[in-house]
Amino acid sequence: MRRSMLLALLLFIASIVPVAASQSGEDAYAEWTSLDYCEYFEQTDKYLCFGFRSYWHEYGGLEIFGYPISNEIQEDGLTVQYFERARLEWHPGVWPERHDVLQGRLGAELTRDQAGQGPFAPVDAAKDGCEYFPQTGHNVCDNFLKRWQMSGGLPVFGYPISEAFTDDDGVLVQYFERQKMEYLPGEWPERYDVLFVLIGVEVWESRTDPAPPPQPELSIVADDLVQPRGLLYSDHGLFIAEAGAGGDGPCIMLGSGVEGCVGESSALTILDDEGQRRLVDGVSSLIEETGEGIGIHDIAVDDDGEIYVAVGLGANPEFLDDLGEEGGDLASILHIGLDGEVTFIADLALYEELENPDGTDLDTNPYGIAWDGEALIVADAGGNSVLRVSLDGEVETVAVLEPRMVPAPPFIPADEIPMESVPTNVAVGPDGNYYVAELTGFPFPVGGANIYKITPDGDVSVHATGFTALGDLTFDDHGNLWALEIVAGGLLNADPEDPSTLASRIIKIAPDGTQTDYMFQGMAFATGITVGSSGEIYVVNLAVTPMAHVLRIDLP
Repeated sequence: MRRSMLLALLLFIASIVPVAASQSGEDAYAEWTSLDYCEYFEQTDKYLCFGFRSYWHEYGGLEIFGYPISNEIQEDGLTVQYFERARLEWHPGVWPERHDVLQGRLGAELTRDQAGQGPFAPVDAAKDGCEYFPQTGHNVCDNFLKRWQMSGGLPVFGYPISEAFTDDDGVLVQYFERQKMEYLPGEWPERYDVLFVLIGVEVWESRTDPAPPPQPELSIVADDLVQPRGLLYSDHGLFIAEAGAGGDGPCIMLGSGVEGCVGESSALTILDDEGQRRLVDGVSSLIEETGEGIGIHDIAVDDDGEIYVAVGLGANPEFLDDLGEEGGDLASILHIGLDGEVTFIADLALYEELENPDGTDLDTNPYGIAWDGEALIVADAGGNSVLRVSLDGEVETVAVLEPRMVPAPPFIPADEIPMESVPTNVAVGPDGNYYVAELTGFPFPVGGANIYKITPDGDVSVHATGFTALGDLTFDDHGNLWALEIVAGGLLNADPEDPSTLASRIIKIAPDGTQTDYMFQGMAFATGITVGSSGEIYVVNLAVTPMAHVLRIDLP
């Protein structure tokens, strides 16, 4: 995989950022009580996690928002959480400086039927001593204005949507897009005697259905993994590729521009009725200086249930000799028996040296593998090619994904620069064609990655576009194509100070082309996806971190 130093740096960032997977549903949340990413409030028996927790503490806490009255839930396609005085909404990529969290317009929702009437009717001009907001045609005056300004202003409360008026209880109140304020003389002089109403409770309790809609349930089904990459659900169980953490053996220069040192730490793990165990370990692995592991990247199973894995390299194959026997499995296809026996199938390093399918600098990194009914299909992220490997070890090129010109980032003095394709995975569709995920090379443009359809004869076309940093693809039994974005906001936009910018995205593409997105707070740097027999989704999460694990996602 030809990458800039930037990607290696981001992988290192991900390895040190404390993120964990958020979960929806009462039972699933309980798993996180022992972790630092969530905070439990016994007053309401709810949890506050991840970006919502950061936002709550930084922009008002208990005084402004109140206690959480729900856990994180999915509502109208958004990840949201209700509080006594607010609803926080997660909008990935919209406002990174505030953890991509926006506040729901609860004040506007509660007064929708009163819009334009009485005190909610816009006025034409400012009153003396007040601040006038032409955006909504209302004034904010006196203690309401002082409280609005001292407690967060526009980002927290929004614009005024009414004038101040006396309600039926004789209390002076004013509505804002996201809050309702009431003036209670003598109640809290330090806060100008202005209190915030529990409108979060009011909206939560006024829902047509008092219970939230059915929620996705997330749970960790496998952990203690070393640099997991691909996944495969099969009749045998759930296979997990562990790339490993290299070792203290010889080192070579990798395509990413840093050294990688070899060891025999890669493994294939299986999760079945007997639990989680390593089917085989001691497979060659490299570890970059940044902490990224290279080893077993992906798994395929043939029609007879035989297991095959793709082992990466990410370097010029001519360097392999420098690694000695410890590097003997790199850049190869292996057969793995259920008894743990390893059999060599094909040497993709030698094929790259002899054929160099894309005609550029030698580089091979087998990253994805699938079975098409007759042979193994391999996505070579280093060689930018898709290969066919027979079970007797014959290798041939199916297609090469050519580079293309893209707009240059602002710090490069050019209008356009060439961008490599970098295929990361391949899935065989119900139509027998090969569907290939594209990471893209530098500058990793947001929305610049494609899913390609490649016929067995090698004809290449774009099947779907508009993705970012794709890492994996899989089909389910209904013909839906599931795609996984490693970093949905783009690698260049990842911020080590804000884990929300490392968020991953799942996209379901129906046979008619309809797309449905799924994002969960804490799902970040995810690299592998597969679908189980009951339609459950499995995802490798936090792949390059010490906290790497496999999530099971049961969608409602």
